[in-house]
Amino acid sequence: ILIYIGALPFLILLLFGEELFLFLLGEPWIESGIYSQILSPWCFIMFCVSPVATSVFVIEKQSFFLLINFVTLLLRLSSFYIGFHMGSCRIALLLFSISGVLLYAVFQSYLFKKTNLPVLKTWFSNIVQITPILLSSIPLLLIKLHIESAQYRLLTVSLFCIVLLPLVYKKLLKEKNKIIAS
Repeated sequence: ILIYIGALPFLILLLFGEELFLFLLGEPWIESGIYSQILSPWCFIMFCVSPVATSVFVIEKQSFFLLINFVTLLLRLSSFYIGFHMGSCRIALLLFSISGVLLYAVFQSYLFKKTNLPVLKTWFSNIVQITPILLSSIPLLLIKLHIESAQYRLLTVSLFCIVLLPLVYKKLLKEKNKIIAS
C-alpha cells in the first residue's frame, strides 16, 4: 500500500523537484530542488521499507540490523568524502542516494527471506504494483522535455495529477479492501 501512496509524489519530486522549489520558494532554492530530485529515489525506498524494519526485532535478527547500519554509515561517509574530494555536492548526494537504495533493497530482501516470503516473487509483485504509475509518468517526462517554461510545466503537471490521483487512490482502495477481505 505504501508503494501506491508514495510513488506519485516521489515521482513528481524526482522529475520536477527543481521547478517545484523554484515556483514555491524562489530562485535561491533551485539547487535544493535539484538535491531533492537526487534524493527522492532513496526517500521513496526508505518510505516503503522503514515501517517493516521493526520486524527485525520480532524475528530476533538485530545482529544483521547492526551490520546493515554499520555498512550504511560507512557508505554514507564514503559518499560525502568522495563528493567533497570531487568538489561536488551533487555527486555526494547521488552516491548517498544510490547506496541507500541498494542497501534498503538488500535489507528488504533479507526480511523477505527471514519471514519466509519468496524474495523474487515479492519483488516482482512490488514492481508490478508500481508499473502503472511508472508508465503514467511517461507523459510527465514528455512535458518536462518539451515545455520550456517552468511555470507551464508545473501547471500541466498539476492538471495531470488531478486526473491521475483519483485513479491511483481508487486502486489503493481496492488493494486495501482485498487485504481486509483476506
